[in-house]
Amino acid sequence: MNNNTNKRKHQDENIELEDDNDDIYKSAKLSHSDIVELVNQVENDEFEELNSNSLKKLVLSFENKYLKNQQLRSKFKDDHSKYLESEMDLDESIKNLQVLATTPDLYSVFVQLGTVVSLGSLLTHPNIFIVASVIDLLYELLQHQEEESDQKMSLYQSMIENGIVEALVQTLSKLEVTEEDELKAIVNVYNCVETLLDLNSEQVARVLTTCQYPFISYLVSIVTSQESELKMKLHASELLSIILQSNQVSHDLFGTKLEGIEKVLVVLSKTIKTPPVALEEKEFYENLIQSLCSVLLTNNTNKQLFIKSEGTQLMLLFIKKKTIFRGSALKLLNFSISNHKDSNENFVQVLGLKTLFTCFMKKLKKSSEKKKIYSEFQDDEHIITIIFSLLTQLNKDSDSMNRLLFKFTENDFEKLVRLLELHEKYYIRVQMLDRKIQHEQQQKDEEEDDEDLIYLKRLEGGLFTLQYIDLIMLLLSYINTQIKQKLLDLFKSKNFKISSIKAVISDYLENNSSSITTYDISQLLEKTF
Repeated sequence: MNNNTNKRKHQDENIELEDDNDDIYKSAKLSHSDIVELVNQVENDEFEELNSNSLKKLVLSFENKYLKNQQLRSKFKDDHSKYLESEMDLDESIKNLQVLATTPDLYSVFVQLGTVVSLGSLLTHPNIFIVASVIDLLYELLQHQEEESDQKMSLYQSMIENGIVEALVQTLSKLEVTEEDELKAIVNVYNCVETLLDLNSEQVARVLTTCQYPFISYLVSIVTSQESELKMKLHASELLSIILQSNQVSHDLFGTKLEGIEKVLVVLSKTIKTPPVALEEKEFYENLIQSLCSVLLTNNTNKQLFIKSEGTQLMLLFIKKKTIFRGSALKLLNFSISNHKDSNENFVQVLGLKTLFTCFMKKLKKSSEKKKIYSEFQDDEHIITIIFSLLTQLNKDSDSMNRLLFKFTENDFEKLVRLLELHEKYYIRVQMLDRKIQHEQQQKDEEEDDEDLIYLKRLEGGLFTLQYIDLIMLLLSYINTQIKQKLLDLFKSKNFKISSIKAVISDYLENNSSSITTYDISQLLEKTF
């Protein structure tokens, strides 16, 4: 600090004031009240609270500078020095609009003024720094987007309707990851897309799937590239997973046109030799598996592509080697064979039964290390559903069906014993859950939960797995008399009532179709038990 600095105590407040230039204070001769008034004036001038009128002033300033820049660029195409200053002014006016993020209730005014359209057109501006500033602004605004009573006036809806979402992702074609400022813009494009998907995943995913710019192709190229940085790959895999979960049209595009199934399986296969260690790596690969789950569940063409790409063998390898993706591999196998005869037949042909029933018989030890890899509740669900799928999709008199049935008769019917153990485990679990739900309903002052919501809670709490365990016992008893007799003997030895199985299956029939492929469950129930 300057040696001439003068320290003065204010008479009223006993506060020391310092300044580097005391002459200013001497000449000004301002009282304390004058200083306070002056400061207030400055604050009011520079930090005026944003309202409808002040927003319109900001928008008008932005639009004028945008128009001026357009005119100068058009007039002096070959002399950038003529419009350089206007570009700097335009960039500043874009940044000034970020204050709108502090007052989201003014977004509808912002949309009504048409500024969103102007910002969208700037995404094609030749100056990449202008483009980056617009992207930054859009992300800042989207982060604070609130639910609008009038959806037509919402920021994200305006972006969708005016083609700005497509223009936003199109900027990725000209942004370079090697440039720091442009890399930040790329990340903000990802952030914008993620926020838009959070606001309306179905609508935004549809736009991203059908838009002219091949955004899904771009994401696939990022997640399958060896050159891409892990953070970029992770973010891209998250977006890909959300889009594929939200839009079925994207499934054909991903599987057939982009060959995404084969490409992703190649990436996943590398984890066999080099297991991921970092949390971000694990999340990245889990996102890829989830993407495959989405495109396989209801798409038979993709299921054939999965077979062709030897996806079944890779997932079985994940399970046999007890990798961290064991549970996800079971889930993917479950989805891949659902309602698809060829996939079920292929599962048997590539020796999937041995791996499946090793998992089925496995009783996990309660160790922290096991818990990291296994989720017993989820694994049980997927294993049981796979067995059910095989029983209903394999041809009744085929060699594959005989191999499946043999699994239940070998080693003194040990799989049947295990099946009954699982029934008891989940039967008790569901009973406890039902008592808990009943108690919660009695404690509620408000209206009781909707019946569908309660049923969903029961399914998620173990009823789904219990139903399919009992359906498996029913189907096995119908298909094979030897197995049926052994089950009846086991019921008797454990004082187990068949009526409990009938009750579970009857509950299933009340909420589901009776017909499952070639079997009618209601008829089987009458004939078998």
